[in-house]
Amino acid sequence: MADILVWLRHHRRAVAAIAAAAVAFACLTAALCARNGRAIPAVAPARVEDAGASVDLDGELDVDAKGIRSGYGTLESDLAAFLQANVWTDSGETQAVRFRELVIEVAAAEESVHPYVITACSREQGASSETWTFALATDEGTEIAVLTRTEADGVVAATLECPLVLGGRRLVLAEAAEELSVDGPDAAWCASYGIDRDALVGALTEYCAKRYPTASEAAWLDAVEIDYAEGTLAIEFALDNASSTHVEAVCDLDGGAIEIGRA
Repeated sequence: MADILVWLRHHRRAVAAIAAAAVAFACLTAALCARNGRAIPAVAPARVEDAGASVDLDGELDVDAKGIRSGYGTLESDLAAFLQANVWTDSGETQAVRFRELVIEVAAAEESVHPYVITACSREQGASSETWTFALATDEGTEIAVLTRTEADGVVAATLECPLVLGGRRLVLAEAAEELSVDGPDAAWCASYGIDRDALVGALTEYCAKRYPTASEAAWLDAVEIDYAEGTLAIEFALDNASSTHVEAVCDLDGGAIEIGRA
């Protein structure tokens, strides 16, 4: 090591030249990749924290997931980045799917988390589209999944099919809303029933971000249902997503707890 340091001190110009050549080579490589049409992952806005990033369920897989991930090539890395950067829903928005670094989160009638790893991948490119065919290993088994991505006038669309882990549903790329606006009831009305409006808005926002990510507004239907025996008050809202989903907030009038569910 001492001999190397002495050589470096006496050959500073050579070291600088080597470094400059390395930078030039990196720039040339990037330019060639752009010329050859390497896919650039499209990032959609996210409204929820990456809760699954720290979950480690690799032990449930039949393959060496950590070893496979560490050996990802460009295709696998680009595919994983695109999957993780976006939110996926079925046409009726009955489930929302998020790919995290280590797991797939599925929010449907029941929530589930599945470890996964991409074990093989190929890509076919057209003038304005590309199709990824890949092997996806999850705790449900290994299956062949297909991602089709198109772009027109700067707008990216995509479909995803991986039947085992997604229950046979065909998913589409969802345009997630940046925030949820809650239209009524106001703070004074909520206070008259002992309800914290901020807590109500927060509960609605968290629920819709996870299950109905395209919804940007929740409109109160100007009606309530009070269950005196249970001590609860139910407030129904209509979402502005494609399925016009109705959700219900059930508020505990004694303890202040709020539960959100589909109406």
